[in-house]
Amino acid sequence: MDAIARILITLSLPGFILLTQLRGSVGDAAISTALGKLGSPLGAAVGLIILVIVGLIANALSKIVVDGLLIWFYQKRCNSEPEETLLKEIDKFPLSTDLKIKLKWAVTKRMF
Repeated sequence: MDAIARILITLSLPGFILLTQLRGSVGDAAISTALGKLGSPLGAAVGLIILVIVGLIANALSKIVVDGLLIWFYQKRCNSEPEETLLKEIDKFPLSTDLKIKLKWAVTKRMF
């Protein structure tokens, strides 16, 4: 589940940037023209490198944002629900092992 959110964020930001450059382009060479616009004086290769770098940065930031929001959400739920219920719920979700460990630690240690 967290991997799906990260993949969507990683692909959507460079895709959005590319689509903003595609405006008004028609035909087979539309993508290379958009990459050329993005890499302005240095050409399409630099435009592609820019999109890859934006994707890597979006991936790193999405990991921080997705993990941070889930940890914050479970810390808030610690006040109103029993710890055992939250731990069972965390085990059921299709999350990465790393994120499950972080969530369980946040629930059991109640770091506010």
